[in-house]
Amino acid sequence: MNAGKNGVFMSESNECKNDSADEFANKNILLSHKEYYGKPGSADEILKNKVSKETLSQLSILSFLSNEEKKFRRFCLGNLSGKRGDFSNGFIYGRIQVLECWKLILSSENPDRWAGNSMSASDSLNALHQLLTHINDYDVHEDTGTYFVKNAIQTARDDFKFKLYRAHKIFCSGKNIASYVSAYERDTGFSVEAYVNVIFAIVLRIRMMRNSEDFRVLEFSEWVIDLHQFSHDTGVELSLLTSIMESVSFDLREGAEFSVSTLNNLNDYSLFRNKPFLRLSPTEYLPVEGRLVEELVFDNLFHKVHLHSGKNEGFMKDFGADFEHYVQGLCRDACAIKGDGRYEYIPEFSYGKSKSKSPDAMILCPKNKTLLALEVKSARYLDVILTGDNQTEAIEKSLDKLLFTPWEQVYKSIGKIVKQKRHPKITQGNAYMFAIITMNEIPLSYITPRMIFNSVDSSRSFYSLGIHTFELLLAILTQSHDYNIYDLLLYAYDQRFKDKEKVSIKTTLLRIYRSYDDSSLLDAAVAKFIVEKQEEFFDSYRP
Repeated sequence: MNAGKNGVFMSESNECKNDSADEFANKNILLSHKEYYGKPGSADEILKNKVSKETLSQLSILSFLSNEEKKFRRFCLGNLSGKRGDFSNGFIYGRIQVLECWKLILSSENPDRWAGNSMSASDSLNALHQLLTHINDYDVHEDTGTYFVKNAIQTARDDFKFKLYRAHKIFCSGKNIASYVSAYERDTGFSVEAYVNVIFAIVLRIRMMRNSEDFRVLEFSEWVIDLHQFSHDTGVELSLLTSIMESVSFDLREGAEFSVSTLNNLNDYSLFRNKPFLRLSPTEYLPVEGRLVEELVFDNLFHKVHLHSGKNEGFMKDFGADFEHYVQGLCRDACAIKGDGRYEYIPEFSYGKSKSKSPDAMILCPKNKTLLALEVKSARYLDVILTGDNQTEAIEKSLDKLLFTPWEQVYKSIGKIVKQKRHPKITQGNAYMFAIITMNEIPLSYITPRMIFNSVDSSRSFYSLGIHTFELLLAILTQSHDYNIYDLLLYAYDQRFKDKEKVSIKTTLLRIYRSYDDSSLLDAAVAKFIVEKQEEFFDSYRP
């Protein structure tokens, strides 16, 4: 899109309220308990005398990694009874079913009593298969559009190493929010650096244990997180480990109270979001769900520090500044790492007597005369989208905050710079694309935003990317291929409208990333940074 000409700027959004599920890719059909077992079954009947620590442990295993369901499905085909016909393609569960399953188990009568029950891993898995498929038969009370938007948000998952990298750069090194972080550290009794390194080590241990193509049955004693053993293996004081883990965990009694009060409400799993570990004793823990555990190092930490500040108005401004600096540094590093002169990073600058600001960051491709202008916003979609049903109005408000208002801002900024000739490389001869980088995102495969300029649809020039989607884009940029960043975005845009195969930009970029055998230079640099931070932290505890 050219910039610098006068015109009328309009925006509109058409939510896919009535689209059939057949229009979208990456959709899965859940296995019905009634169809599989041949009869309806209540949760009480399924759970009767079939709950133990082993049940909790097996559910914890099923819920941690995103590929565990596929492995468990293959395992069940040869190890469970009750099959009626071919159900090999029926998904046993998704994230929401797992979280509801936790609530059904935790709300069972007298959890302290059954916690001492003896039960085999295989019997536990059989009971969990029945309970999860029972949950699949719950009625859905949402229209197709909002249901798919919510599910897409709930099932998305970031690359954990980038999440940890973000945490180090913003919470451990950010200058603007340093005072808020210090106050949080004083009250909790542990440093944010210790917190993120300990959580990362736990996640790494779990991933290594489940690093197999087949579903491997582990006993409770093998899976449970034992802080005595962790302290012995790493040298980190037990008191520090218990302080960190107690801050992100709940016990059986708290879990039971929450679960009873929110049972059958598939929108409320707030306890698990805030504290994604079940504390069985001061030194024994089970992870409740993998994505929620991974979110502890960034998303959850953001809310903890913000809440600790008393939701100080200055916090969001200061966090936003450090978030912006993170994105700018990422752009600068990616362009430099590529090292072939293909991309040039143009930093934010001021111009004119009024000290007007350029976009927050720009990536120029001199050979193709194309420029991607970035506006960074530490904005997030409204949480009520996830905690309520049919939240069409909240989706529209979120789109305005995450897309339309900042799109207009960045477009007008570039137009002004071009028209006034404020930068020698930001000129009328370039083609321009505009992207908003935010904390999270609403996948746009389910919504069709339109940007109209002088009655011309210019939508292919405008993008809204959550931070991990942008990290993924830059990771692809530093792989070896002939495509430039602008080709990638245009291709990803078009994939949103494929007949029967609509996918989000993030999904398309992930497919591209995985299609290349060579590793990303940015990926390698981020991984090296994390390893060095881990070694530095744990070396400080070794004699």
